[in-house]
Amino acid sequence: MPWPTDPAEQYFGRGLWGHDGADWQKLALLWGYSDRLAELTLYTQTTAATALQTLFTVPAGYVYVVKSTMSLNRNTIQVHNHLLHNAVTYFPIAGFAAQPIGVWAVNDNVDYPLKAGDSLRFQFLGCGAGDLLEFAAWGYKMKVT
Repeated sequence: MPWPTDPAEQYFGRGLWGHDGADWQKLALLWGYSDRLAELTLYTQTTAATALQTLFTVPAGYVYVVKSTMSLNRNTIQVHNHLLHNAVTYFPIAGFAAQPIGVWAVNDNVDYPLKAGDSLRFQFLGCGAGDLLEFAAWGYKMKVT
């Protein structure tokens, strides 16, 4: 039996690892490293309120693995929340109470895989009008093939 060249071929019907109960076959690699994920956004809060900002949404055909998240408010001491969002539910991955002005709130040495449509968001509670917010993430991208 020839090896599959495309995981969408008939061989994929044998299951993720190629087992149909009779014999095993090694399938082609489904995904791999594609690029570095390095995102940083600066945002100026226009009103005194809670800010909820999206850093990125994973595009179709990719899986992103977030290795660290960071947030900063240059003007106000406040609560920072780092959130994963799957278009329905928010999942808190880090929370920082009374984060000092100008000090990065860092959540590092993590592994958060996000699929297409998932997003990474940051919530800043108690912003003042004109606050300068920064939020960032570091990790890698994998193209699904």
